[in-house]
Amino acid sequence: MMMTILLSACNSDKQQIKQAAQGYLDAMANYRIEEAEPYVTEETRDITLLFVEKAIMPNLAPNVIPENTPATIDITSVDITTDTTASVAYTKTTPKDTTHETINLLKRNDEWRVHYVVEIPPIFQLFNNASNDTHATDSTAAPNKDNN
Repeated sequence: MMMTILLSACNSDKQQIKQAAQGYLDAMANYRIEEAEPYVTEETRDITLLFVEKAIMPNLAPNVIPENTPATIDITSVDITTDTTASVAYTKTTPKDTTHETINLLKRNDEWRVHYVVEIPPIFQLFNNASNDTHATDSTAAPNKDNN
C-alpha cells in the first residue's frame, strides 16, 4: 500500500513537472513570452522574462521569428533530484535546427515551476535603471522667466 502511494506521488510530480516545462518551453521557443509566466518562479518572471520582453524582443532582427518558428518541444526525460528540485531534458526543433538541452524546476507551494534566471549584462542594467526613473528632472533647464 505504501509503495503504491509513493509511486502515485512520484507520477503526479512527474506529470506536473512535464506540464510546467512544456508550457514554458513551448511559449519561449515560439516567442510568446507572456504565455510562459504561469510556469515560472518569481525570480524567473522578474528577471528572465522581463529581460527577454524588454531587451531581447524589441531588438530581434525581423527575420529571426519567422526563421525559427514554429518550434516544437519534445520532453525526453524528467529527473526528480530532491523533493523540491527537478531537471527536464528536451529536444527543441525549429525550421533551422534541432537542439538538446535541459532546464531546472523548483517545487514551491506544492507547484512545480521552471527556474531559469539569466545574468543580465551590466549595460542592460544601466538602461533599465534609467528607464525606470520616471521622476528625473533636468537640472540644466533654464528657469521659467514668469516666476522671477
